[in-house]
Amino acid sequence: MKKIFLLPLFALLVFSGCTSEELTYEDPYADLNPDDFIVSDINLDIDAPTTAIVGETYDVTISVTNEAAKIQTITSIDIGETYVDGIIFEGSTPEYGESWDFADMLGFYSYDYYIDIAPGATETLLFHFTPFMSGDYQGDLDVCINLEDACLFNTIRTVVSE
Repeated sequence: MKKIFLLPLFALLVFSGCTSEELTYEDPYADLNPDDFIVSDINLDIDAPTTAIVGETYDVTISVTNEAAKIQTITSIDIGETYVDGIIFEGSTPEYGESWDFADMLGFYSYDYYIDIAPGATETLLFHFTPFMSGDYQGDLDVCINLEDACLFNTIRTVVSE
């Protein structure tokens, strides 16, 4: 009985102007084509230790070289939650702008940078980690270029002992 009453009420609200232009959705990707989501002319080098000791901080070095004739941008770097199950992410150099916790929903943490790389230049980022529990940790380390949805997908693995 309640559903029968609510449906006409909903229709009345919609058709009586209860909606506004503020509720319209503008697709941020409307002007893009599928090729915009393909990362090209980027050389990526990730140096992660294969072993580490509990309590001893280590760095993962991410070097991104722009081989294009135009400026490209490191938009974000994503770390899979399985890599940091027993390892604390202490921060990065340079520091990230914003961080996003998508672990429960998508299985990763995302860190925004928006660093422009000139043609022929290399940008190096250091990710600082401290293990707190021994184990074999493997996970994604994805580097997104120009768009947050255009990424180079990688996996890193570090075995932590006491």
